[in-house]
Amino acid sequence: MDRNIDTCIVACENCVTQCLNMKEHQMNDCISICLANERILKALKVCHKCKCDKKIFNHLLKASLESVDKCIKICSKHQDEHQHCKKCVIENTKLQKCLKLMNSKKKITNKIAL
Repeated sequence: MDRNIDTCIVACENCVTQCLNMKEHQMNDCISICLANERILKALKVCHKCKCDKKIFNHLLKASLESVDKCIKICSKHQDEHQHCKKCVIENTKLQKCLKLMNSKKKITNKIAL
């Protein structure tokens, strides 16, 4: 999971940098979601590495899934015109699969624990 998160964080950071250099107002949504996504993913990574409280981790996992989904939706609007948005979509899609798998395992574990 860490490699997927790291790659996605770098893709989001690059997307923000490239969009800021373009100085086009239509890229504001892209910049905003990529910044938020990058920070949420960093929080998830820290929480995972530090083996923090499961409840906090589960909330961050849910927030990460929502953020990744939104990032894919926004960046996909620009992926045909901008390579950095395309890369962002690709890396977020890979991470999305990983997070969904982790989330489904969490639900199975919670059901068994009951």
